[in-house]
Amino acid sequence: MTNIPAMILTADRQEETLCRTIRSLKRSGFTRITVYCDNNTGVWPGYQALMREAISIYGDKQPILLCEDDIVLCQGVHDYIRDHLCHELKQDVALITLYMSQMDRVICFPQNEPGLHDMSHEARGMCGALAWLWNPSVLSKIAYTDDLARNELLGTDYRIRDWIRKHQYRYLQHLPSLVQHTGHGNSTYNCHESRSWREADTFPGEDAFPLIHANAN
Repeated sequence: MTNIPAMILTADRQEETLCRTIRSLKRSGFTRITVYCDNNTGVWPGYQALMREAISIYGDKQPILLCEDDIVLCQGVHDYIRDHLCHELKQDVALITLYMSQMDRVICFPQNEPGLHDMSHEARGMCGALAWLWNPSVLSKIAYTDDLARNELLGTDYRIRDWIRKHQYRYLQHLPSLVQHTGHGNSTYNCHESRSWREADTFPGEDAFPLIHANAN
């Protein structure tokens, strides 16, 4: 495995963030980047369409980074993922989330211990769908399933979390956050929301390189 693909989910928003996200992905080492535009299909349908497009383009034999259009990354994240995270996508691991919001970090990891943490039994979701490194074999299953929560109020992260648990997979959280959320508005719900609780307070910065903290706990 030499080059991990990245797919960006974008939608109409009042603020322009997509170009910055593309530049950041390139700067952090990604060269296979695809943008998928959600034509206002809604929260979950748009993300499931993204997953199907990812499998259609890249197949189910290599890890795929699926992210949203309002993020920036550390330097060298692509090589860090390739060298230290991809081998953690074992048969029973569905995905690794690269983003950790301040709120979720305070609740789940008050000791701020770096590394990969098993979040499969946490009551919370998976810190939003900002940046998930997917096990391709699991992605190919969930992309085409109808076996998901029907509650329209549930966000993508809660739907996928419940599916992962139901099918006895695990999902891992990387700490510190390798990704920072940059958006102020919510393009999916067409509203503005407080940004502070979504900021990653452990993000080392766009110019920093991630330290090796990839041993799973």
